[in-house]
Amino acid sequence: MASWWMAAAIAGACAAGCAAAPPGPRGPLLGPGVEAATDLSFTYGHGDATLTDGTKTSGRPDDFWGGATVLPRRLEARISPIPWADIGGQLGWLDGGADVRVGLPARDGWPVAVDLAAGFATGELGPYHDTKLQRFRWLRLEVYPRLSTGEWGTSLVLALGLSSGDFYHQLPDSRPDPRDGTDAIGPSSVNLIRRETRLETSLGLFFLPDMDGGLSMLITVSPYFVLDAGAIGTVCGGCVDEIATYRQSWGVVLVSRFALRYGF
Repeated sequence: MASWWMAAAIAGACAAGCAAAPPGPRGPLLGPGVEAATDLSFTYGHGDATLTDGTKTSGRPDDFWGGATVLPRRLEARISPIPWADIGGQLGWLDGGADVRVGLPARDGWPVAVDLAAGFATGELGPYHDTKLQRFRWLRLEVYPRLSTGEWGTSLVLALGLSSGDFYHQLPDSRPDPRDGTDAIGPSSVNLIRRETRLETSLGLFFLPDMDGGLSMLITVSPYFVLDAGAIGTVCGGCVDEIATYRQSWGVVLVSRFALRYGF
C-alpha cells in the first residue's frame, strides 16, 4: 500500500498541466459497475509558426494557457452494464465527448486484459470560444498484462491507435498585446486549428488495490506522431491574423488518472 501512495504522489507532482491533448487509456475493463474519474496532464513537444505578416513564433503547442496549472484536465463518468463492454463520457476545458470499449476484462487468474476502444470529442462542449472548432475521432487497441500475482493489484498499460480530425494548438505571441490596458485575461497567444492524422501510443502502469471497487490510478506516457497534416485555420476570437505555415510532427503527454469505482 505504501508503494501505491508513493506512486500517486509522484503522478500528481509530475502531471499537473491543462493540456490540449486527447484522452488516453482508462485502464482495463473491470466488469459491471460505474466509475467517476478525473485526470491531470503535462505535455511536451515543439511547434513553430509563421504568420502572414512575417512574425515567427515557437513553443510547446499542446499547452492551454501554460503548463503550470494544477486544475484537472477533464471530468469523466463510465458505466459497464456487462463484463465485456463499457461506455463513457467526459467534459474538459477544451472539449467533451464519448467513447465505447469492448474486449476481454481483467479477472483474477487471467494474465492479460485486452480491449478495443473508439470515441470522439468536440470543442462545442468546451467553455472557450477559441477551442470550439476542435473535433476528432479515435480508435485504439489497449492491452493490460498483469504484473502482480494474487489480487489484480498492478498491470502494465500498452496502447496503440489512430486519431483524426481538427486539433487545437497554442503558441506564444511576442508582438505587442493590443489588449494591454484592458480587462482581458490570459497570456497573448497565437491559436490555431490544424487537420491531422496521428499515430498515438501509450506506455504506463495501472494500480487497482481491490477488484471489488474503490480508488484506482493510471499513469501513462503517451507519445504521438503526426502522420498527415492538412488545412490550418487561425482561431483568435475575431482577429484577422492568418497562419502562413505551421510545423509540428510529434508530442508527448504524461497523464495521471484517478478513478473511483463501484461494482455491482
